[in-house]
Formats: sequence, C-alpha cells, structure tokens
Amino acid sequence: MDSTRWEQIQTLFHEAAERPAPEQRAFLQLACGDDQSLLAEVLALLEEDSRGASLLDRGVAHAAYQMVGDAVHASIRTKQFGPYRIKEILGEGGMGVVYLAERDDLGNLVAIKVLRDAWLSPARRERFSIEQRILAQLNHHGIARLYDANTLEDGTPWFVMEYVDGVPLTDYYNKNNSSIDERLRLLRLVCEAVQYAHQHALIHRDLKPSNILVKRDGSVRLLDFGIAKQIEELDAPANQTRTALRLMTPAYAAPEQIRGERTGVQTDVYALGVILYELLAGRLPFDLSHKTDAGAAAAITTQEPAKPSIAAQHTAETAGHAHLPAATKAAWSDLDVLCLTAMHKDPARRYQSVEAFIRDVDHYLKGEPLEAQPDSLRYTFGKFVNRRWQAVSAAAAVFAIVVGLVIFYTVRLTTARNAALAEAARTQRIQRFMTNLFQGGDPSAGPADDLRVVTLLDRGVQEARSLDTEPAVQAEMYETLGGIYQKLGKFDQADSLLQSAVATRKSLFGPDSPETAKSILALGSLRDAQAKYDEAEKLIRQALDTNTRRLPRNDPAIAKSQLALGRLLEDRGAYSQSIAILEQTAPLYSRPGSAPADLADTLHELANANYYAGHYEVSDALNQRVLLMYKEIYGDRHPRVADILINLGAVRYDLGHYSEAERYDRQVLDIVQAWYGKDNADTAADLTILARTGLRESL
Repeated sequence: MDSTRWEQIQTLFHEAAERPAPEQRAFLQLACGDDQSLLAEVLALLEEDSRGASLLDRGVAHAAYQMVGDAVHASIRTKQFGPYRIKEILGEGGMGVVYLAERDDLGNLVAIKVLRDAWLSPARRERFSIEQRILAQLNHHGIARLYDANTLEDGTPWFVMEYVDGVPLTDYYNKNNSSIDERLRLLRLVCEAVQYAHQHALIHRDLKPSNILVKRDGSVRLLDFGIAKQIEELDAPANQTRTALRLMTPAYAAPEQIRGERTGVQTDVYALGVILYELLAGRLPFDLSHKTDAGAAAAITTQEPAKPSIAAQHTAETAGHAHLPAATKAAWSDLDVLCLTAMHKDPARRYQSVEAFIRDVDHYLKGEPLEAQPDSLRYTFGKFVNRRWQAVSAAAAVFAIVVGLVIFYTVRLTTARNAALAEAARTQRIQRFMTNLFQGGDPSAGPADDLRVVTLLDRGVQEARSLDTEPAVQAEMYETLGGIYQKLGKFDQADSLLQSAVATRKSLFGPDSPETAKSILALGSLRDAQAKYDEAEKLIRQALDTNTRRLPRNDPAIAKSQLALGRLLEDRGAYSQSIAILEQTAPLYSRPGSAPADLADTLHELANANYYAGHYEVSDALNQRVLLMYKEIYGDRHPRVADILINLGAVRYDLGHYSEAERYDRQVLDIVQAWYGKDNADTAADLTILARTGLRESL
C-alpha cells in the first residue's frame, strides 16, 4: 500500500472515530463514494479499534463521556463566563453547545456557544475559531451578532452572541398560515442577510430553516456560520472538503457540495431555492428519509425535482396540509421558474448572485415579468433521410438544404438565454442533415454529376464561410462538408475544408481538446484515402490519444478513432496490427445504445483485414455475420450488401470453390446493375469479377 493511500485511510479513520458509532458508516459511505475498497479498509480499522478493552483503546472522548456523562453540562453552569451567568441549555450540535445566559449587571439575555471536547481535535478548535472571526466581521440586522469571546481556565473557547427568541423559518410560516407574498417578503429578508455576507466575501454553505430564526416582530436572524468560508479560501484541501461534506445538511446542499467540488455564491443561492421550495410545496424537493448516503447523493446530483406547483398539489392531496398557500395558475408558473432557477443543478444556470434572486422576488411581488426564463426543451431531431434511401434527386437535396438553412437562421433569432443550448442543437442538426444526405457508402452516394452534388456543396461552403461570428458552427460545417467532398473523391476541396476545421477548433478549444481531436481524426481519414499513410497515422493516433485521455472510456469518439486506426493499418498492409485494434473496437460498439451500423462497419473492416492476412475461415464467418446485419439495416438489395457478397465470393474463389464464388458474384451483379444501371463503372467491375470466376471454372 502506498503512503498516499495509507494517509487517506488514516485521515478518514480519525474523522470517523470522532463521531458516534451509529453515524460512522453513513459518514464513510458519503466520504468514500464509489471506492468500496477504501470503505472496507476504514471500517475494518474502526471494528478493530472498537474491540479495545483498555481505557485508552476506547478513546478519550468515549472514556470522558462514560465517566462524566451529563455532569459535563452541570459543571459548565458553575464556570465563569465573565459577567454572564448560565441559565439553561438551548441546543447541542456536533461541535458545540449553546447555553442561554444572563448578564448580571444589565439583565439582558445572550447565547453562549462553548466548544465541546475542545482538547480532542485541533481542526474542531480551528472551525470554532473561524466561526468566531466570521461573526466578528458581520454587522447586519439579519445576522445574530457577536458580543464577546474568551476561554475557560482549561483553555476551552467560548463566545457570546445575540440571543434570538424566535422559531425556525418554516415553523413560523406554518404557525401563522402566511400567504405566498408574506413568505416571499420574509425570505427576502433572509436573502438580504446572505447577500450582506457575500459582500463581505463570506459564503454560509449551510443555509436551512433551523439556522434562520424569526422573532415575534417578524424580523429574521441568520445563525450558525460554523462551516462558512471566505471566498478567496474556497480552493480547500481534500481533508477540509470532507469535513465540510460531513457537517453540511444534504437536503439543502447543492450538487457541487455533494460531489465535493468548489463552492461559490451560487451554492447559497441553491440552498435559498430549496428553502423557497419547502415554503411553497410543504416538503423538500427530494425525499431522502429512506435513502442511503449514496442514494441521497444520486438523487440530489442527477434527479430533477418536481415543480413546486405540482409538489404543493400532491402534498395537499396526500397529506391534507392546511398551511399551504393558494395561488393562481399564472402565479404558480412564475414561482416555478423563480424556485427552479435558484435550484438549477448547473451553477452557471442559477441566479448568479443573491442580488439577482432578490430582483426576481421583487418582480414577482410587483407583478412584473421575471428576468429568469424556463428551460426550453432541446430540439428533437430526426433524420431527413433514413439509411435505406436508394436515390437522391437534385430537387430533394435543394429542399433539404433550404430547410436546414431556414432552421439555422431561425435558431439565430431565438432569445439570448437559449443561445448556448441552441448552438449545440443547431450544429448537430446541420451535421446530421448533411451527413445523412450522402450516407450509405461511397457507391450509394450516386453519380455526382447527375445529382449536381458539387453545386450543392459549393453553396454549402459559401454559406459556411459567412458564419465568421459563429466559429464553432462554422468549424462543424467545414468538417461535415469536407467529409462529403471526400466521399465524392474531391480530395482537394475536402483537404482545404478539413484543415480549416482543425485550425478553427484549435483556436476555440485548444489543441488538446476532444473537439479539435474530432477534426484531426477527419483529416487523418482523408490522408488515408489519399494514401498518405505516414501523415494519416500520425493524425489518427494523435486524435485517439486525446480522446483516450480526455473522454470517458465508453465515449463513442474513442471507438470511432480506433476504427479509423484499424482501417488505416489495413490499408498500410499491417494486417496483424489492424486485426488487434479492430478486435478491441468491436466490443465498444456492442454496448447498449450503440448504432448497429457502427458495429457492422467495424466487423466488415475486421473481416477484410483477416482476408488479406490469409485467415479465410475467420473472414468468412465475419462476413456472414455482417451480411445479416446489413440486410437488416439497409435491405436485401443495397450496395453495402453487395460489398459483403463480393467478399464471400472472393474467399471461395481463393479457396478454389469457383461455382460457389460464381453464385455470389451473380448476386452482386444483380444488385449493382439494378442500383446503378448497366452503364456504370461499378457494374463493369462486377462483370469483370464474374467473368474471371467463370473463366476459372471452365478451365
């Protein structure tokens, strides 16, 4: 075991050992995530530690509690806290105990927070000290104020703060049966206190109703800055991050907190959104009561909550909640947007500040339109032409391009809020349209001159060059058009477009990005078609290396890169290497969700490589399998099917089975001649193959 792993185990062991036994496993499940080995190691240490029989083996905290028990609180009452006299205990948390105290000379009530078991953990003392320093910086009517601080004779730190005689936020609303407007006005007061903290570079990170008390006069006080953080200190070490995860309240924690990522002002915005959700719907957005820590984390980070309007209706129907406010359908529509924008899983899509959240609260209260807008559903794209099309007419091609351009410019006129989402969808639509227009294999693209394809593509290139203000879309169109030029044998035009796509994406995304690798792969495939094998291999391996390092293992781009490399190695005559890489690629395309055509194409290349390597039986078996797949995908009389029949005939020809080879060759000629006609180079080539087979059979 390396030292880093052992240090990680030790750190988690000591943090878990500080907690009560029933809470240890839950804490470790959250801290270890998917690392079951790490969880098992720490649990084993805790189990072994719990078997100790001596006083020291059981730990100081355990021993102290067993010997002293409730006498600890009794002894505190006798301690001297300056001019303050302890009256009763108000509450107790994982880090400290809060007492109600009275100042003898003035007679006013205060709250005294005392660090519990101060001698056990330097980290706990540091968090206590941080909270004290934070409160000292804040002077706002909505935040409980710090009055005094000191230590007991034994070194235990304590501080005196404002005593808030109030009830938690949700209890106040339910007790007073407040209207929606009243709830929003009170939440606005909370937002003002949080905004004040943000202006002083402090993020609370544990906002929840129990930390927000409402007094009888309707004023609010924000409490418990125990895990608050200075904004400039947010890049915390791993052990501090785990501590924050342990102390936060998952139900109100933002997804980035659950994942242990960097937090910011949007983290507090998310918690305010959850509080608003609870005030509107009478329940939390996610029911975590019966979930494990892993299940709770998955719900918060991946699931979308029901709209508050729907949740409120469900709560009223199932629980008969008497304290839920009423609102019109139009009002609920705005409340849904207000709440769900604050709770968006992507921090960049939330309100970017509490001030922005307050502005929309004010807009709602004044009956004005909100600044936030609901998310639009992404466009669902179907294919303009499916894979079984047999011919493309010039009129259909022009119509499809016009439709694509109309949609392209229509999307440009959408609102600024949807521009980022629309750009990705727009690019995908253009690519799918142009690719599907000519897809189906090089032969099935049809005679370019008859379809005036070059004219259409030239128009597409001219249109793409006008997209200088949208370079990402321009690069996608360059790559798509270049690929089509390559299929039609127009290598010079393809070369220019693909190099432009690479240059544009390098400037946008950097040279080592998956986006740039996509264009580099396309350029490498062109070099393969040009028989420039050295340059092709360099480019394709560069794209594969980038995708392997930057993308998940099951990303389709990795399989596509491997397929291109396998095809190149086959073209170079490196058949054994080609077979090895293609055998690795086929399982990637066998996963659920993969397109059957991608797997069929990979097996087709693998069959070819085995044929050229002299592995006839393997090649024949693969071709038989691909034949069934292509017939299922394209139909019985498609050029792709003819390609496989040619391969099957070639295997039989090389093995000397000329009559069987002739049967396959005649099927090929029948399909190709029906597809392209008699006056076609492909038809002539297949006639030559058939004649060769017939000649051998007659000898």
